Amino acid sequence: MALATLVGALGGVAATSAATPGPVPSPWTDTDVGSPTPAGSASFDASTGVFTVQGAGSDIWGTSDQFNYLSRPTTGDATIIARVTSQTSPSANAKAGIMFKASTTAGAPYFLMAVAPGGGMKVEYGFNGSIAEGTYAFPNVWMMLTRRGDVFSAYVSSDGTNWTDVFHKTLTMSPTATMGLFECSHKAGVLGTATFDNVQ
Repeated sequence: MALATLVGALGGVAATSAATPGPVPSPWTDTDVGSPTPAGSASFDASTGVFTVQGAGSDIWGTSDQFNYLSRPTTGDATIIARVTSQTSPSANAKAGIMFKASTTAGAPYFLMAVAPGGGMKVEYGFNGSIAEGTYAFPNVWMMLTRRGDVFSAYVSSDGTNWTDVFHKTLTMSPTATMGLFECSHKAGVLGTATFDNVQ
């Protein structure tokens, strides 16, 4: 699947003439899920098309659901694409990536694709499902998640044009949900940072 084919259909963020990071554009909203400390944040540099997401949080797994989530509403079938260009490493288990989540409320069902500072990639869902995807090397870390009904699918790419189908899962999730970018430091009291571009 070619990225160029998806850009028009998905309404990606285009670069403009702004010179410094500023507020995220509508309809994106930034939320701390599960009240992590310290509070996270997100910004957008319109001159480069780069989103920066900072988040603390214990984990997105088991009984934990704490992270910073830059999301937008979605209804029905949807696709999200992003290239992860950097990630700090407050913990070997820090996570940054893209996700679908039923809502921004802690405990709401989700399906995500993430990178970790050690070079691993994985798909996780439902607080107890995890599938390793292999390894990555910045900045060529392209991720895509799709939703078709209740079937969620994950794809990876090194160039944003040629995609590898890595995993599918049927999950019960309301048609009205959210999708977006996230960062979880996996370390109490410490923010992690991830940057994303080519967000569609």
